[in-house]
Amino acid sequence: MPFKVYIDSRFRQETGGSSSDSEFSIELPHPIQVKGRAYVDVVLVPNTFYVIRTGENDKFHVRENASTYRVCTIAEGQYNAMTLKDALLTALNTGRSMTGQYTVTYDTTTNKLIVGNLDASATFHIYPTAWLKANASTWNTVSFAAGGPTIDASNLMDAGSVTGFATGTAILSGSVSTSVTAPDVVNTLPYHQLSTTLFHVMAAATSSGELLARCR
Repeated sequence: MPFKVYIDSRFRQETGGSSSDSEFSIELPHPIQVKGRAYVDVVLVPNTFYVIRTGENDKFHVRENASTYRVCTIAEGQYNAMTLKDALLTALNTGRSMTGQYTVTYDTTTNKLIVGNLDASATFHIYPTAWLKANASTWNTVSFAAGGPTIDASNLMDAGSVTGFATGTAILSGSVSTSVTAPDVVNTLPYHQLSTTLFHVMAAATSSGELLARCR
């Protein structure tokens, strides 16, 4: 008679071998006799990746006034639209060269972030991910000449796809009287589709006669 064994990585055992989320051992509460083949019927992999991940998508590229180039860093973590707004605000205001503070609001109707600044004599410029990929050399030439940071078009680590500043071929400029609205919507789901090559399953009897299932 066929039966199913439900295995949850949260209840993995410390058996002296590997004990990670991807390779672990489960000790069953009752002995089970296995004949023939055992196979995986269903695998459930929850999407729990951080929305902002350090060194992957935590950067936000701006220029303040004519020549102050900045790569702001958003703190790693799990966010919804409202907490992402606050995290971006902190990143922009940390180390800013302008007197006035940035403002970041979230438009619930359009699902977009809006960035502004309270400095009456300054301008700010937001660089979408698409622009950076196409014009990294332009950024690097001017930024380097002004003593600012350079970027790698193949590894921008830009947060545009999350914050909504991903697309567009133009630099987005703002001032105290002109806010900048993201061209795209906020997207706090970092991965829309998970593909896996799981699963290799082994079943073996322990010295006590219990079944030890190892998943890899």
